[in-house]
Amino acid sequence: MGGSLLLGWYLAASLPARAGNDDEIFVGNQAAMSGGAVSATVSDSSATWYNPAGLGSVGSDEIDVSGTCYTLRAYSAPRFITSASGQADSASVVEFVAVPAQIAYVRRLRPGLSLGLGYFVPQASSFVLRESLELHEGSRETAWQVALHEVRAQHTAAIGLGMQLSPSVRFGFSLVGTYQEETQSLSLVALQGPADDPERLRDRFASSTLLGTSAHVGLEAGVGFQIELTPGWRLALSARSARLLVYQLLAVSEAQGVATGAGDAAAGEALPGRIQAQIAEPSIGGARFEAIRAGRLNLALARLGTDGDWLALEADIQPGIDATSAGIQRRAVLNARLGVYHRLNDSMAIGAGLFTDRAPERLNSDPISGSGDFYGGSLGWQHDSGHQLGPDEPSDTLTFSTTLALRYAFSRGRLNNLFVDPAAPESLTGQRGRLIVHELGLYVGGGLSF
Repeated sequence: MGGSLLLGWYLAASLPARAGNDDEIFVGNQAAMSGGAVSATVSDSSATWYNPAGLGSVGSDEIDVSGTCYTLRAYSAPRFITSASGQADSASVVEFVAVPAQIAYVRRLRPGLSLGLGYFVPQASSFVLRESLELHEGSRETAWQVALHEVRAQHTAAIGLGMQLSPSVRFGFSLVGTYQEETQSLSLVALQGPADDPERLRDRFASSTLLGTSAHVGLEAGVGFQIELTPGWRLALSARSARLLVYQLLAVSEAQGVATGAGDAAAGEALPGRIQAQIAEPSIGGARFEAIRAGRLNLALARLGTDGDWLALEADIQPGIDATSAGIQRRAVLNARLGVYHRLNDSMAIGAGLFTDRAPERLNSDPISGSGDFYGGSLGWQHDSGHQLGPDEPSDTLTFSTTLALRYAFSRGRLNNLFVDPAAPESLTGQRGRLIVHELGLYVGGGLSF
């Protein structure tokens, strides 16, 4: 069909622009409060994710019984569909996502040695886009319609062990398994016919429908250090290995057709015409072993206060990788985070942070694909409540913790918009455009230490 409306392998191998990158959802209570800048200060169950060395400073068993993130994202794409005549239609989408960001547990094996287990969801998305454009040029009317639906989530399970090597050095390592799943459906329709036709009969019709599903299982290892430089300064270094793809499933189904010379049903006439259509057998990928992430390195420095307060600055480096057989192309990026945590009293604390979440995905030539760098901040509040289990027990034997945090991020990214031509309504190409995203998230977390 000469590549009419068909976008081919794009659907399963290339993601459209989305509202976040590798760290689009913070996991862990203090991370949600301080913009994720916790690699040097983490000492709870989220250390399994951020820096396993932090497990070596855990003072008691701990369960983060709930950590749920509610995220509202607003997308705006000016001139999303643009015609050769200059007319255009902009697109806007609002998305709401609610995910369990963290469920984690820490077991203190002995003083200075702790085991951590965790389940995390650092990425999630679900949205529907529907846009159309109608053009009237002389005696002809042309219309296009685009509908895109995406559901995506990354589920991660991690196990870590942290230990106190000396009063000033902690070390830890972890093993992280990832399951990422995604479903996309895309429908493209183009119609053309006489503009003065009261029955709105069309003599040219083109349609393409694709459904793609993608899932992969990955495995990576982590290692981390926390080093007390002086009584008030701490240095942290953590690293993740390349993510090894253990299993991948890619399935794409497509159907497309073009019809010309439709008859005039009102007059009972039939005009010469043709129909060209096909339904392709689903293409499926299978198991393979290759690196789909090049690893990451995090360097952090924290200024520690006397009452549990801290100020931390960290840099996160992610090398690029080109795994074309798995449909993955990532550029090297550097992200920065700045966070502060302050205890108001024995039971309450506040936190704030600034962060970048730059896009590692490379922008390709496929329509409706893109990427964007995010910049944002967070603000949070934490309340601890200690309870006495028995008359001879300390008053803080059992401590309940509640955390509320807000996160805002903004991106002015790039999106390959759709370029259409009334002279060839079934032909679509990409044209560089802009994608603006506002993201507002609410994190609700609860913890129990005993």
